[in-house]
Amino acid sequence: MSEKHPENSETFEKIKTWLLVFLIVLGILTYGTIVYLTVGDKGPPVWRYGAIRDVPGESPFSTERVK
Repeated sequence: MSEKHPENSETFEKIKTWLLVFLIVLGILTYGTIVYLTVGDKGPPVWRYGAIRDVPGESPFSTERVK
């Protein structure tokens, strides 16, 4: 004589689905926060090449000799 109410079952399924979605989003945000906090800013690079010319024929690193 006790019947299951379909409204309760549907509501429970909706809550379970949204809970799964929120857990996935929370996991992604947690992972992003951990990566953001552990990968530090190393600051400016240590090398100093100065100004390097962009024209390939004038660059000291070019493969062809300028005549």
